[in-house]
Amino acid sequence: MARKSRKNLITEPVRAAALNTALYIRLSVEDGKGCINSIENQQLILNDYVADKPEHHICDTYIDNGLTGTNFDRPSFKRLLSDIESGKINCVIVKDLSRLGRNSIDTGYYIEQYFAQHKVRFIAVNDNFDTADENQNGIILPLKNMVNEAYALDIGKKIKAQAHQAMLDGEYVGARAPFGYKKSPDDCHKLIIDEETAPIGTATAFTF
Repeated sequence: MARKSRKNLITEPVRAAALNTALYIRLSVEDGKGCINSIENQQLILNDYVADKPEHHICDTYIDNGLTGTNFDRPSFKRLLSDIESGKINCVIVKDLSRLGRNSIDTGYYIEQYFAQHKVRFIAVNDNFDTADENQNGIILPLKNMVNEAYALDIGKKIKAQAHQAMLDGEYVGARAPFGYKKSPDDCHKLIIDEETAPIGTATAFTF
């Protein structure tokens, strides 16, 4: 029986296993006022990363806007965990480690234990971190998580100090104006009477 020449054999390229991927985005006051961590910028970075990686099938984008990274009590993150446990997601991509969280212990738990137990690949693009890479330095992850936590604590102290000083200066620092008042359009730290709701508040006060 004649042998077939190996020159005539056609080898197909090895295809990477399909990944049901989630893009996770988080933004909070601890990130400052710059655009580097804006939701739009994070989305752009993540989209650019997966653009030339056809193995990633983007199932959903999970966004927590205005929520701190020092705890994981976030609606979209909880929804992400639910989808992981239902088998919908097996890969999570974030801009960097701080987007996942700024609590070193809990962040380390999710990356090193939770994701591993659920066979979920985790990628932090700007930190060049990928749990599928066996050659990564194991000490880098806890170090970066501790730096991210320290940053959040420092920013938290500065925000509280600024708010305290604003109160001493007679400025209003609440997120919403009390009933019967509204924030001045010229200065968000000054309250002015709301002509529409103020009479209602006065009438209600006299009924008790």
